[in-house]
Amino acid sequence: MNDQDFNRLLEGVKQGAEYLKGLRKPSRIREITVRVPDVKNIREKIKQSQAEFATY
Repeated sequence: MNDQDFNRLLEGVKQGAEYLKGLRKPSRIREITVRVPDVKNIREKIKQSQAEFATY
């Protein structure tokens, strides 16, 4: 690893430590929405009973 890459990595580690200590706010905040899967529909498509599906 060259000096420039090492220094960039070290700076990131320092920023992470500051964030964990509450001294720094995150530079980016992303919100994601995760859809809840329709388990019954999935189970019916693969033709399994609830008991069979629950073993996975």
